[in-house]
Amino acid sequence: DALQGGYVPGLIGQMAESADMAALNELLGGAAPFAADAFEAVKEIAAMLNDLLARGGLDGMLDTVALILVALVLGGIMETCGFLEVLLERLLQKVKSLFGLVGAVVFSCIFTNLFLGDQYLALVMPGRLFRPAFDDYEKDGRKVDARLLSRTLEDSGTLTSVLVPWNTCGAYNSGVLGVPTLSYLPYAFLNYLNPLVALVMTRLGIGIPWLQKNGETEAAG
Repeated sequence: DALQGGYVPGLIGQMAESADMAALNELLGGAAPFAADAFEAVKEIAAMLNDLLARGGLDGMLDTVALILVALVLGGIMETCGFLEVLLERLLQKVKSLFGLVGAVVFSCIFTNLFLGDQYLALVMPGRLFRPAFDDYEKDGRKVDARLLSRTLEDSGTLTSVLVPWNTCGAYNSGVLGVPTLSYLPYAFLNYLNPLVALVMTRLGIGIPWLQKNGETEAAG
């Protein structure tokens, strides 16, 4: 009657209608152990969340938040006054090769993380300063793709920020995890080896994106 009235049953309804009721009862009967396991997992997760969240809230993180705010203010003052840009511009004047450009970006990002104490400044300032140099660099009639600059900023600026105790990232991770930055630093292989890998790959000419004459990017070699 329902079909004659224009009603079309859904997929779930068709499955339920054609299901073997005996098999369905067996399936539902075996669901109790699964439900118990699921609730036990929920209890374990709830306990872990309780340990994570019951650390004093904002009051418990006040020292870390204060350090982050001071680092942001100091970095903003130094950027506005142009202290770091003067040093980086002098460094840029001595760079003649692509390896030198990548090395200068790596050094600048790590230097900025150390002295300005903020990851975003370590990405924005060197990226803004070195972008024209990457755009103008040319070898054998080919120009390097700006993606190399972006990748180098991530390799050095992003990954080394958590290794500096007074950096905003290092202070945040230390406060949330409850582990001093210098305690996990020896085991953060990815963070301090990645800048070295970026330099080695550039020196060997591996993975460097070049722009073709039509503006498309060649496959990195």
